[in-house]
Amino acid sequence: MVEYFESIASVPRMREGYNPATWMLEVIGAGVDSQRQAASKDGLAAHESQLPDEEVDFVQYFNASVSKKILDDKSMEPGLFQPSEHLEPLNYSSKRAASNAIQLRFLLQRFFITYWRTPSYNLTRLGIALFLGLIFGFVYLNAEYTTYQGINGGLGMVYLSTVFIALVSYGSGLHLIYEERAAFYRERAAQTYNTFWYFVSFTLVEIPYVFAFALLFVVMYYPMVGFVGLENAIFYWLNLALMILFQAYLAQLAAFIVPSVEVATVFGVLINSIGLMFMGFNPPGMQIPRGYQWIYDVVPHRYSFSVLVAIVFGDCSDHQLAEIALTTANVSDYPLSCQIIQNAPASVGEVTIKLYVQEVFNIKHEHIAQYCGVFLGILLVFRVLTVLAMRFINLQQR
Repeated sequence: MVEYFESIASVPRMREGYNPATWMLEVIGAGVDSQRQAASKDGLAAHESQLPDEEVDFVQYFNASVSKKILDDKSMEPGLFQPSEHLEPLNYSSKRAASNAIQLRFLLQRFFITYWRTPSYNLTRLGIALFLGLIFGFVYLNAEYTTYQGINGGLGMVYLSTVFIALVSYGSGLHLIYEERAAFYRERAAQTYNTFWYFVSFTLVEIPYVFAFALLFVVMYYPMVGFVGLENAIFYWLNLALMILFQAYLAQLAAFIVPSVEVATVFGVLINSIGLMFMGFNPPGMQIPRGYQWIYDVVPHRYSFSVLVAIVFGDCSDHQLAEIALTTANVSDYPLSCQIIQNAPASVGEVTIKLYVQEVFNIKHEHIAQYCGVFLGILLVFRVLTVLAMRFINLQQR
């Protein structure tokens, strides 16, 4: 480029050590007026020396040059801009240059790096998991669940701990998701990545973080509040992690169906308010009016809460219940769920914790598999809605 401009008679040669880009801009007249004014004001004749001696029409000069004639001749040759009988038409077998495996690998790598380099998001969830685990652990340290007040307090503890740690996952993730959405729209328009692999990467990147934070919470919370049993603790951790994961995925869905973080926040408040109202704790599952029963049957919060309660307050076999009914012996060695509730009102009577949870809150230990299946099914439906929103909805504003 420098040689081309210097070949024009009225263009002065570039000084040694001068910036070629700046020199070419000055030669063609970009910012000439401001540069002339600066030169006259400061008395610097060096700027003038970089300008053509006389005004040159560079477009006209190029159109009349040999270079333009050669370029036109080349462009008319078959096989470049003109079809050729000797060359096959150029065909692309797919929309994208990279294979599906490469797209997935690069997107996974990108998302994991993004999450690792976004401490504000993950440290928030980490801090909340530690804080809530310790708070609930100390508040319910040495709690007694065999009284009427104690069992209701225990159910409230499961309810509140699940609600708080899950809602944090929704609220803290919105800003990060909206930042990624802007890049996603650009790359979708350019056909850089398949939307499906973008969705898969968005799905997988949350899993290790969510399960790690849930584990951190359960490790502190579960033994401190008096729950026992390694198998039940693992099952409790897995189901709590699924609830947190649901909230993270709900935030992703909101980001792709509503235009802004503020609207997504309102959307989350609405969905979770309905879910928490019909979760089955207050009002209890058996006291929900028949007209609202269908909401109780479809909100995912209900099934997550039911599984967690059934794990810690519903694990008493029919054989153990039969033994308790036939004997007046000390049953303190039996599981917590088999204990008789003390100081219960006459309307409740002398019942075990398992039967109380079953008859008042409609939570049955025998239905854990059903609860898990329905919850996973609802989670799958929300993921399908998310991928459809990513594929067909465009909320970017130009």
